[in-house]
Amino acid sequence: MPVENTCITTEGVTVEEAVNKALKALRISREQAKIEILDEGKHGFLGMGARPAKVKVCVREDAMAEIELTDLLIALDIKDETGQENYRSKVVYKDFGVAAVKKGELIITNPVAEGKYATITPGKHVNLLINGKKVENETYVSEEDKVHIDIVNDEPVNTIELKLSEDKVEARIRLIRHPGANYRLKDQPRTNKLTLLTEVAEVVEPPPVTPDDIKRFLQENNIIEGVYQDVIEQVIANPNSKESFLIARGQRPVDGVDAYVRCLFLENKPDEEEGLFGRNKLISVSKGDVIAVKVPPQEGVDGRTVTGEKIKARPAVDCSIIVKGGCELVDNGRKVVASIDGRPVVEYNGQNAVLTVEPVLEVTNVDGITGDIKFSGDVRVTGEVREGYKVEATGNIEVFGDVTRATLKARGSVKVHKMVLGSTIVAGGLAALYTSILPLLKEIRDLVDKTYTVALQLKQVPGFKTSDLQTRGDGQLIQLLIDSKFHNVPKAVSELVAAVSSEEQVVHEEVINVVTLLQKSLCGLGPLHLDKIDYLLILIKGLDQVTDFINNYMRKAECITVRYVQNSTLLSSGDVIIEGQGCYISTVTAGGEVIVAGNPGIARGVKITAGRSITVKELGSAFDTQTSVAIKGTGKFSAELIHPNVIVQIGTEKYRVDNLYRNFNAYVNHEGRLITDKLKA
Repeated sequence: MPVENTCITTEGVTVEEAVNKALKALRISREQAKIEILDEGKHGFLGMGARPAKVKVCVREDAMAEIELTDLLIALDIKDETGQENYRSKVVYKDFGVAAVKKGELIITNPVAEGKYATITPGKHVNLLINGKKVENETYVSEEDKVHIDIVNDEPVNTIELKLSEDKVEARIRLIRHPGANYRLKDQPRTNKLTLLTEVAEVVEPPPVTPDDIKRFLQENNIIEGVYQDVIEQVIANPNSKESFLIARGQRPVDGVDAYVRCLFLENKPDEEEGLFGRNKLISVSKGDVIAVKVPPQEGVDGRTVTGEKIKARPAVDCSIIVKGGCELVDNGRKVVASIDGRPVVEYNGQNAVLTVEPVLEVTNVDGITGDIKFSGDVRVTGEVREGYKVEATGNIEVFGDVTRATLKARGSVKVHKMVLGSTIVAGGLAALYTSILPLLKEIRDLVDKTYTVALQLKQVPGFKTSDLQTRGDGQLIQLLIDSKFHNVPKAVSELVAAVSSEEQVVHEEVINVVTLLQKSLCGLGPLHLDKIDYLLILIKGLDQVTDFINNYMRKAECITVRYVQNSTLLSSGDVIIEGQGCYISTVTAGGEVIVAGNPGIARGVKITAGRSITVKELGSAFDTQTSVAIKGTGKFSAELIHPNVIVQIGTEKYRVDNLYRNFNAYVNHEGRLITDKLKA
């Protein structure tokens, strides 16, 4: 075996004694050693002031190879030419020192001649002192050494584990009992290398826990509110339980209930239910009808934590009613009454409600006699809307005949009782436009947020060169990130600008301001003019505000209801419902649902986009007609019959139909994967 130690420091009464002890430990002769006297020692007078001699002995480098070869020959049991082990005549290997443990006592035997001294190593639960010094690693020992062994026992202990809920309204505890143990030295046979091991002599149980101990613990941790006294006994009776016990519960606050405006005309009465399509009936009121009432706010109740702290309830927010034409406030501003016959309309501005009663315009046909129609209120056409004409209304539009290569735009709903051919229909006014741009706003916000995160991380990297940033500002970095990593940012902003600019209606100023700011800051060389990356946070805040504004504006979604659609475009802030034969070679976009549920209810060559769900009786065809459906969120798609090559998209997940199926359903599961249920036709 190779030499284990090349140097050793030993002590003795004399220098010679210290040297001999080192030679024995290293198993070498004096000729193979390099000796350094560290301290010659001192005898003292009558033993007073005595100091041991101290030497450092190392194996000479030129002797190392010889020693390692000799050790290898001995390990392989190879004899010399005389048949004897004479490779190192001055060292004896068979008479090593040994150590053992018998009946709990350590016994040490010195080696004979120049044999190797025994070593001892303290194991777990053992404190080892040799000649008054604590030893933690393997150490050579002799009979002359003073060896002291302390056994470290495990003390029994009771622990109470406390967990508070995040809002500090609930406290849970668990009693954990840790038994202790008394140890003793384990007997071991004689060996040249001894590790001092222990074994359990006695298991010691922790003292019993009393209800007073639990109460004292709760008081020390300031658990004073809503303590369940009967649970204390359960905790004591179930030590080391995997589950903790609810020991105290405070009072969660009851938030205030905001005031709101209750619009009576939006509440369906049982006798007005008309099945699947009844929701799209035009609503009208008569003069003197109460159309809305204000429900006053309800104040909240403060809560309290288990530590006695007050938790403030969210205060209730009041609201106002604003009336415009066709109605008036009564009962000290708590009710709204119609002053004319017409269609009631509500728009929300935060918590406040703006109410109007709009009149209704009725014509036979929209053609050369009437010209284009633009009316503040509802429009009812008892005949047809002829080719090339346009109807715009701040309320609803209802057409009892066909709409042929015409345009219908309503802030309210649109209903066509017969066919729509080569036409454009918009329901919900600006809300319909906002339905189409909401995904763009979300995409831009996500991209700007990622740009800010990466820019912030780069600025915090010590090795990132910031000389340009210091002289030219953070715009240099933002421009670099947009050009190299987030190049979709200006593209998405440009699409948003185009969508808003192309609309004939005047978009709200709040939306225009944010779109203009995005174009100025993120397109072209705009990012270079941004001094700080924190400016991106201002853009994110603006995007959030305009998104909230649009969501509030779209609180009441409008619908399109038709029987047959061909070569047309339908855009609705709410639902699109096709009641009759179906929809062919058309584009349909809805903020809510799209339902093709008539007879036979076929959709072919269409591009359908919905906010919540799409339901079709038969989708696609056996011919190579491009058909696709997409749901913006995590809604559900279903078809009674679906043809191959139809593309189904929900969120970001896409699926191409590969066969003819019946009862086809698709949705996105909680893992974000698109799941399909289907039967092969």
